Formats: sequence, structure tokens, C-alpha cells
Amino acid sequence: MIRFGQIVCVILTVVLIGLSGSVSAQNLVGRVTSGRFGIKAGLISRMNMRGDLKLQSEIGSSAQVFADFPKGKGFYFAAAFDFHYIEINRSNQIMIEPNIGLKRAFHLKRADMQLIPAMSIGFAYLADMGDLPSFNFLTYKLLVEVHFKIDARKSWVGELALFNAPTGNNGSLDVSLGPGLMLRWGLVFR
Repeated sequence: MIRFGQIVCVILTVVLIGLSGSVSAQNLVGRVTSGRFGIKAGLISRMNMRGDLKLQSEIGSSAQVFADFPKGKGFYFAAAFDFHYIEINRSNQIMIEPNIGLKRAFHLKRADMQLIPAMSIGFAYLADMGDLPSFNFLTYKLLVEVHFKIDARKSWVGELALFNAPTGNNGSLDVSLGPGLMLRWGLVFR
């Protein structure tokens, strides 16, 4: 049976795919937008699952595909799709997390880099854990990205993020997951 969380994940995925095609497309008056897209990969720390169930995850891996859309001087609307591969209850699990957020870029011209604090909210789906059914979570992240310019079209990006899923359930159990730290590195394209 399809759950509400799975429907939300599918809808957010479709929206993200639709938006990602317009990042570098031309707008209605023919000018190229200054949006950007990229990919990051790295680690996510141990996290505690609390509530009706008490478990702890192991250190896992995390990846993100994202698109940033300019919304005023230095502000960006961010849409992303995160994949976290974590071990909980002695089984390896994939957590899928579509999310949206707001970023603010500060240009450091002498260092040819950008410092970008950001926040995002999302909806995560954690697959079945052995005999436990899948969970759906409301998530948020507070993060800082640092972009190091390679050339006019590419930059390296490093990210340090605080991840938290303060509320979640699977229809019979109410739990929270986190907080956890994420450290990721990747490439950004304009």
C-alpha cells in the first residue's frame, strides 16, 4: 500500500527534476539565468533514533544532487535530493530525502570564493529495517557551503551541515532521528 510519505517524495522528486532543467536555460527575455547545479558526496555521522524505538545508526555515506535558483542579490532558492546510506538495527538502509531551502551567498573576492550559509526542510523516507516497516520523517538542515572557483563555469564545493529529523513515524511507531553532522565535497556547475 502506498503511504503518504512516498507520495510526497514522488511529488518533490518531479518538482526537482522539472526545476533542474531550467537552471541554465534562458528566461523569457532571452538572457541566460545565473543559476547553478551540482553534486556532493561525503559522510554522515552516527545518529540516535528515539521515541517509541531506541536505536543508533553507524557512520554512513551521503550524496546530494542540487540546483540553486537566484532570488535577489546574493539569495538563492535551493532544491535538492539527498541519499543517505546508513546502518541501523544491523541492516544497511537507504534514506531518500527531497528538500528545499534558502541560501545566502557572500563573495570573498580576494580569496576568489563564496561562503554560503543555508537552511533547508525536507521529507525523508527510510526503507524497511529488517522486521520494522519503513519510516517517514520531517527533516531540516542548517549548513555552510564554501565554493572555490575553478573557472567561470565550475567551482569546488565543501559543506558542513547539521541534519535533524525531529518527527517521524511508520504508522505504528513515533520516533525522531538525529541530530547528525554531514561533511561533503563536490562540484558546482553554472
